Amino acid sequence: MVALIARVVFAFLVPGSLLLLAGVSFGQSTALLPWRPVAVRATLWLVPLLALLLGWRFNRSKPVYLILVLLLAERAVSFYSPMTGGSAGGVAMIVQVVALLLPLNFVVLGLGAERGLFSIHALPRLLLILAQPPLVLLVALRYPQALSVLQSDILPFSLPWKGHLAPIGQLLFCAGLAFLLGRWLVYRGAMENGLFWGLLAAWQGLAFTEGLQLSLAFGVAGLILAAAIVEDAHTMAFRDELTGLPSRRALNEYFLRLSGPFAIAMLDVDFFKKFNDNYGHEVGDQVLKMVAARIARVRGGGKAFRYGGEEFTVVFPGRNADEVLSHLENIRQAVADSGFILRSQERKSRNSKDRRGKSGGGRRVGVTISIGLADRHSRRLTPEEVLKKADQALYGAKAAGRNRLVV
Repeated sequence: MVALIARVVFAFLVPGSLLLLAGVSFGQSTALLPWRPVAVRATLWLVPLLALLLGWRFNRSKPVYLILVLLLAERAVSFYSPMTGGSAGGVAMIVQVVALLLPLNFVVLGLGAERGLFSIHALPRLLLILAQPPLVLLVALRYPQALSVLQSDILPFSLPWKGHLAPIGQLLFCAGLAFLLGRWLVYRGAMENGLFWGLLAAWQGLAFTEGLQLSLAFGVAGLILAAAIVEDAHTMAFRDELTGLPSRRALNEYFLRLSGPFAIAMLDVDFFKKFNDNYGHEVGDQVLKMVAARIARVRGGGKAFRYGGEEFTVVFPGRNADEVLSHLENIRQAVADSGFILRSQERKSRNSKDRRGKSGGGRRVGVTISIGLADRHSRRLTPEEVLKKADQALYGAKAAGRNRLVV
């Protein structure tokens, strides 16, 4: 349980919190003050170009569009700053408008499905972003009193922190951050993580800094979003989309770091082809997800992977076969006890492309797995050779009647 909590906390904090902490430290360091203009120019102009390249390479539009939102917001605040001839009241008004629109953009773009960077389906989002500056300008010219409402103190209580933002802007940022945090807790995706830390970085800059420090904070927010593209691409490459387990490519990478004694188990869903033939691939996918969820809970220090098809692999570093037998037996029994409830025909999607499935009528069917286990009893054996021995043991479990473990 402690290890699971540690993994969740680590996944939440890295890399977003580290980039945010580095940006705040750099912005407050007096020793690095001469480098601040260089860092601001780099983050404001190189980061969008980097994000555009990554977004094109991995076909991701959300972070690229949000970096565009950050760039437009930073330019608006800088354009109206007193240093460029703007009034203090004018820049304060722009800051409040940005505080209104930034959280809304992060939430709206975070909600939508990924449509690709140069897809026609993503064009409305781009038009919505580009329409905001002239719309705000139009409202400011014709209805200035509407924007002045953003600066009013409408709360019956005081917020526990101070900042440049009016209460309404602070609340919007808090609501946006709470929403994005909830999204990450549900989906645990790299993009959801990047949206949360990116918005937090923007809020820190807008509420508590000004001038170059504010521009630097927005640049750091963009850098966090660009990093989210890389993290998301890494997840796609090394994690199985259906089951959520690390993929075979991740297993091969794990083998490179494996040393000393270890045990490897190969697990296979019994009669899986019959599930697909009798009930369709949609039911087969649900069976794989159920089995993967049970295997992912393996104890004894085991790490689960999806090997391919209906086969899974569990690696136990630092253990021999005798030490992990009970943990694998628990997994085998848990799958056998779970079974699988077939959906009735009425609950099936009418738009399902798989028309071969037959009605299950809510009937419960048994699901079992066979397991082959081998360990490294000689230092000459490579992980691939131990895996091959585990696969041979798996064939022995199948030949002996299935739903059993063979060493």
